[in-house]
Amino acid sequence: MKNIECLFEGIPPINHKKNKDINKDKLIINKKMFSSESVFKIIEHFNWKIMHNNNVRVKIEVQCPIIGDDATLIVFESMLYYLIKNYNFDIQYTFKVNKNLVGYELYKLSNLIKFDNKKIDKLDFMQNYEKNFDISMHHYKKVCINSKENKKSEYLSLLYDDICNFLKNNYINQKYYEALGETIAEIMGNCLEHSDTDTILDIKITRSYKDNNECKFVNVTVISFTKEKFGEKLKQFIFNEEKGFNSSNEIVKDAYNIQSKKFNNNYSIDNFLMVSAFQKNVTTRKNSEGSGGKGLTRFIETLIDLSIDDFCYVMNGNTIIFLKKPFLKLNEDGTIGFNTENNYIENLPNSQIVVNSNKCFNGTIHNLSFILEGGQNE
Repeated sequence: MKNIECLFEGIPPINHKKNKDINKDKLIINKKMFSSESVFKIIEHFNWKIMHNNNVRVKIEVQCPIIGDDATLIVFESMLYYLIKNYNFDIQYTFKVNKNLVGYELYKLSNLIKFDNKKIDKLDFMQNYEKNFDISMHHYKKVCINSKENKKSEYLSLLYDDICNFLKNNYINQKYYEALGETIAEIMGNCLEHSDTDTILDIKITRSYKDNNECKFVNVTVISFTKEKFGEKLKQFIFNEEKGFNSSNEIVKDAYNIQSKKFNNNYSIDNFLMVSAFQKNVTTRKNSEGSGGKGLTRFIETLIDLSIDDFCYVMNGNTIIFLKKPFLKLNEDGTIGFNTENNYIENLPNSQIVVNSNKCFNGTIHNLSFILEGGQNE
């Protein structure tokens, strides 16, 4: 998996040790939720250890009742892999969480459960992580290698079939698995095309309940590690007046001319560029009139039409966009404002939907959690 080292860049070294034993570090995470903030804290501590050449054993104790989402678990596992492989750290971890919540069900389906509260067998841990394909009844993981071959439509078509078969075998109804398969394949294609890094696709399925009815909880996580910001290449169009860009990109320039006067600590140009990448037909590819942005648009349309309930977001750099139904209505021209007015060009997004985080995640996360109707496959 490429570029995991990006996780550690830009994170300050801070000693968070909670014990006095010079031969062992004990790191306690005791917030209400195990989230990206928790992982950042752990990275701060290990950056401190690396800076001071401190190789004593570390025990990480997660005392959070709630596991925020599957993306946090995948980033945590990736972090451990990097530290073990590149620095040979001796690490032990344990999760003391509420076992009645869906977060623990996701944890049980991950490889992390195998090493919980044990001395990690480093070779075993690394071999588990390095599998480019791993599947069980309710868990599908695939590392999509960023290569010229995998950027072709044939690869994404096979990936679509693979995903649909997995979802079908979990008794997801046909209308759901086809839409989800197409959405995931398009997001994966977008990630492979617009970055130089590999991408992790992880799907986990558990039971859930809504209004006392049994449903399917489907969690889809797509993660890549990179320092490239989402929509960063749109700056070339805005500032450099380069020729060859899609004429639909003109709306980005129109929006920038208005919104740049309103940029502040809560809404920056990086936030603006990421929102702009969601607009239909906006693209960073030259000589591609009428294309671009369709995968993200279809993803949003699928969210609206097919989920009973959902918790979804996209995170890149300092920007988090929460994808919530009241703010996901598409205009006839394909624009989306992420605000009550649904006005992309003139109005800033809702501050609870587009969030400027104080921590920078060097990568992109699509975390899509759906509650779908139960029942047998049609």
